[in-house]
Amino acid sequence: MPEFSQLTIPVGYSITAPAWNGSTGGIVVALVAGTLVNDGEITVTGLGFRGAVGGDNGGGGPDGSGGGGAGGLIRLASEDELECQSAAASGGNGGDGSATGQLYHGPGGGGGRGLVVLTAPEPSCTDSTRAGTGGVTEDTGACQGATPCCGDGSTEGDETCDDANQVDGDGCSSTCEREA
Repeated sequence: MPEFSQLTIPVGYSITAPAWNGSTGGIVVALVAGTLVNDGEITVTGLGFRGAVGGDNGGGGPDGSGGGGAGGLIRLASEDELECQSAAASGGNGGDGSATGQLYHGPGGGGGRGLVVLTAPEPSCTDSTRAGTGGVTEDTGACQGATPCCGDGSTEGDETCDDANQVDGDGCSSTCEREA
């Protein structure tokens, strides 16, 4: 993981990742010990599993699409203060469709709802939105610093899985236990 004492992404610049190749890629990870100023963009749109395109709402497709693209995850943590002007995490269209041989798969069911987790003593985020929720704001610290935090996308503590949501029936339960 790249480590920085401080990191500034200027307007018009972006940080991205190599495309998912079957075993690596598709995510951006960095440890910033000091201040992170993001005036640009951090994006992996189209670079994750099956290169799904980011979207606001995953709806079922008539072409036998794969499951909905999992919601994006933005996780920011600070030991001091955490401020942001906006943060949005959107999911992708359906991937790996097993009911069709088409190369293009329409939106799969269930995708779209991203998760923004801000963990700090006093997180402050104005206009943070999660796609697919109609503009829900102020998702500041869904777990309020608790570890483990079920639904944050990181398997910790007694969790046997954590797929960045709290939905049953997708292989990982709403309590972060593997489903049979």
